[in-house]
Amino acid sequence: MELPLHLILVAGGSSRRFGSGDKLLADLNGAPVFVHALRRLIPAVTGKCVIVVPAGRRAEFQEAAFPFVRDLKLIWCDGGTSRSGSVANGVAALGPCHGIAAVHDGARPLANVNLLKRLYDAALVTGAALPGKAVSDTLWKSGGETLEHSVCRDGLFAVETPQLFNLELWKKAKEKFPEEDLTDDAGLLRKAGFPVALVLNPEPNIKLTIPSDLMILRALI
Repeated sequence: MELPLHLILVAGGSSRRFGSGDKLLADLNGAPVFVHALRRLIPAVTGKCVIVVPAGRRAEFQEAAFPFVRDLKLIWCDGGTSRSGSVANGVAALGPCHGIAAVHDGARPLANVNLLKRLYDAALVTGAALPGKAVSDTLWKSGGETLEHSVCRDGLFAVETPQLFNLELWKKAKEKFPEEDLTDDAGLLRKAGFPVALVLNPEPNIKLTIPSDLMILRALI
């Protein structure tokens, strides 16, 4: 029997590197960035869908999303003071349920249903899965203004979202390391000793960080 697939869309970042305005509310070919991230994945969701937004700004995000999501049943919740805190709030907002949760950055509007389904299949086997790409650039270690030595890129991968995990495993990991503030959910699962499958993703999955990224996304969406 397959497990339900829930979606936790994390849209509570500070957008510090983006400059002026909230990057998640930026117009991307007629709709806010985070709405694209939501609508491209939700056809594969068989469970609940939670949108995590900055504390005190829920009404602003709901208003921006309403014309595009009025047909969707969504759960809205406030984010925490860190990404791990926001994810924990999102898991709590799911309520007492079981299954696989997919945590996705609202700033990655290109991830699609096919990728989510591949990750889901992998997570059913291992308990957790994430997408990634093999590092192709030459890497150097620097101690300041000068280069020290090159870093072998064999076996190195740049990871992305959505990151999927069995909710029971995540809760066990969180109980074991309640104060751990890691940049992604795979880090928490691995720290607790649980395996995480890597699913290679050859397709673009750019994270909107700086204004020039928005120009690229407008050409790809």
